[in-house]
Amino acid sequence: MRPYVIMTDGSCDLPYSLLKKWNVSVVPLSCMMDGIQTDSLQAVYQGMREGKSIKTSAANLGDFEQAFLPVLQQEKDILFLSVASALSNTFSIGQSAAGFMKETFPERRIEIVDTRNVCLGLGYLVFLAVQQKNRGCSLDQTLSFLQPAIDHMIALFTVDDLMYLKKGGRIGSATAIAGGLLKIHPILKVNEKGSVESVANVRGMKKAIRCIGKLFLSQSDDPKQNIFFIAHANDREKAKQLNQFLREETGTDAYLIADIGPVVGAHAGPGTVALFYLRNEREVLQNSELA
Repeated sequence: MRPYVIMTDGSCDLPYSLLKKWNVSVVPLSCMMDGIQTDSLQAVYQGMREGKSIKTSAANLGDFEQAFLPVLQQEKDILFLSVASALSNTFSIGQSAAGFMKETFPERRIEIVDTRNVCLGLGYLVFLAVQQKNRGCSLDQTLSFLQPAIDHMIALFTVDDLMYLKKGGRIGSATAIAGGLLKIHPILKVNEKGSVESVANVRGMKKAIRCIGKLFLSQSDDPKQNIFFIAHANDREKAKQLNQFLREETGTDAYLIADIGPVVGAHAGPGTVALFYLRNEREVLQNSELA
């Protein structure tokens, strides 16, 4: 079997300790606050509350080439899992970088995969890819496994302040203002195209968290066995509430509870809480060691 390395981008929001343990390299994305680059979670979320200008950008060609070059020089192939192309240019820039690198390393494979997801939705798919690789699957076998996993990957979230979605163009001004006045919390998901859409509107954060949990229960073949990840934007208490609800219903805790990083958090805003899992997981895992 040809050796290969799994890579991803900075929007996966996986903790460094796990990335190191799994031997996964990351191509960074950038976050600028008032024109100064930062990767400080606390600074970004505090800056958002203070109304500072927060801008994010995709990885550039140089970032990809810097990450890809040492792997290719070691005569290894690359499986790169990218944030949704509908949400970022990272996928298309990665494809361009792969094309340039193939000119120098024509014998090597560089697969750039549009996961159609973000945050721990992307991170979950990295987790699944690592599991397949560790059980001895080839790059092609891991790719074949990932395709249905991408189709079944669910990312649900709710936000604390609709104005951040308004700034990002996800909702209109009137909706944001009305939702704020009525304490409406939309339940949002990353759809099959990798775009964000609303699936429900709930009054009150506690009800929103329960709604997200109930969707997990209804979409899982076996909620007691289905692995789930939770992410939060500078609000661990909400993550604990969601985990507690699911623990009471399933008897299990989240495999991972992690921070939403500044790149994703800059669009969702502080106070966001999200849940990630496979819908009808048996269809995906039936041929996997994870089943």
